[in-house]
Amino acid sequence: MTENAANKIASASREALKSTDYLRIWARLPDAWLIAGRNLIPVVGVGFFGWSLALTSFNYWFDGVSSLAALIGVVLFSGLTASTGRRNLPLVAVAMLWLMLMGIVFGICGIPYWLLLNSHLGVLQLDVVGKQFDKTPGLWLTFVAIVIGNFWNAWRAGYAGMANDQLKQRFDMQFWALLVRAGAMFVIMHLGSAAAFVPLMALVLIALESRPLVRERIDKGDVDNSAQITET
Repeated sequence: MTENAANKIASASREALKSTDYLRIWARLPDAWLIAGRNLIPVVGVGFFGWSLALTSFNYWFDGVSSLAALIGVVLFSGLTASTGRRNLPLVAVAMLWLMLMGIVFGICGIPYWLLLNSHLGVLQLDVVGKQFDKTPGLWLTFVAIVIGNFWNAWRAGYAGMANDQLKQRFDMQFWALLVRAGAMFVIMHLGSAAAFVPLMALVLIALESRPLVRERIDKGDVDNSAQITET
């Protein structure tokens, strides 16, 4: 079967699915639950811990930056270990090379995030966020958990051995997630709305970030299992 024919079959399978089938497939994916938990952090923060607008906006920025870093870091690590393994380079040399490449690639790919640090845009108030971290040290644990979750998700998702077309889908998802987060930051900071807006943003980001996972599972044949569940 040619790649074009396989793509047509996968596309037809996706069109035949109902929304409930997508939800069943999503519910069977551990990585999807991790994505949901990470994106629900600002909902819990605003609803139960009284997060300020500045801290909520910073959460969206930080989550996006760490997610992009995890994707790039895992892909670079896989490429380096595969290419340097045959040369028997010491671990220290591989680590230094990874850090150098990480700084270059992440620095370039993260330019849109660095632009959001511009105080004139008014979407990030780092001085206010810094004061809140000083007042509530427990926030450090929350944001460390976000970093660990993003790197764990990137490793479990198989970025290390992923095909180029799948990686392109993930980078496309990162781009759209960046636009959504940037829009959320502008709305939160300029309209002063967080309590009503943050839950909606959580749903949008969960759906956006989970979409590649669900599509890949459907393309691998989970659509048949879903159809059987629906029929019963």
